Amino acid sequence: MLKIRLRRTGKRNQPSYRIVVADSRKPRDGAFVDHLGHYNPMIDPPEVVIDEAKARDWISKGAQPSEAVQRMLNNLGGELKNQTQNLRIKNNTGPDGTTKTVSGVHSTVDSDASE
Repeated sequence: MLKIRLRRTGKRNQPSYRIVVADSRKPRDGAFVDHLGHYNPMIDPPEVVIDEAKARDWISKGAQPSEAVQRMLNNLGGELKNQTQNLRIKNNTGPDGTTKTVSGVHSTVDSDASE
């Protein structure tokens, strides 16, 4: 089974993470199938960048997000639906093709409540 999960990178006491698609039987920092984005919890507010097209493609193929990635997707907002779960993701590509950064990952406010 494929999982969308975090892969730790960075030095000791300075973690950063890559959001990757990997086989659930592989170790946390082991081999992965595809790289979807990154997450940096060390800056305030934390930085999350996810490629919407790749995430949509892998979720449609049956990849299941981990709990941490699921929270990130829910906080980003948007309207990406999975057949087995209600997932939400925001288009993070600007009109000029550049990647936008979404911050405030650890927010406890429900993004649907503010709309």
